Amino acid sequence: MTPSSSSSTCSTTRYHTWTGLRRRIWANTRIHTQDWAATIGRFDGFVFVTPEYNHSTSGVLKNAIDYLYAEWNDKAVDVVSYGAIGGTRAAEHLRLIAGEMQMADVRTNVALSLITDFKDFTALAPVAYQTEVVDTLLDQIIV
Repeated sequence: MTPSSSSSTCSTTRYHTWTGLRRRIWANTRIHTQDWAATIGRFDGFVFVTPEYNHSTSGVLKNAIDYLYAEWNDKAVDVVSYGAIGGTRAAEHLRLIAGEMQMADVRTNVALSLITDFKDFTALAPVAYQTEVVDTLLDQIIV
């Protein structure tokens, strides 16, 4: 065995050990988590809708994602975000999270501004071009 192949074997062993450990740590032991896992496991892709909160996504969404791991793997994902500047920082953060969960994010992102896409900052009233962006997003996530 050469030093390089030994190093590769050791690295692979560490990866598999970590993966197995992670599965045991994140084991779905509670009924509500098992139900959540079954729900997520049924789908091939997701569109997350998130506000921007403190330059990130909401804690509730992050927690819902973190409860599972394997169920997110190899699924398509995209983001519809909203906030003062369209929630773009929340969307970017979710893309990083999706990468760690082994999800594939599609390119198109819908960023809704509280100023231009909402009436009185509460009622959704998107400008016309947002409809085209949503159509593109859905085409990419479904196909």
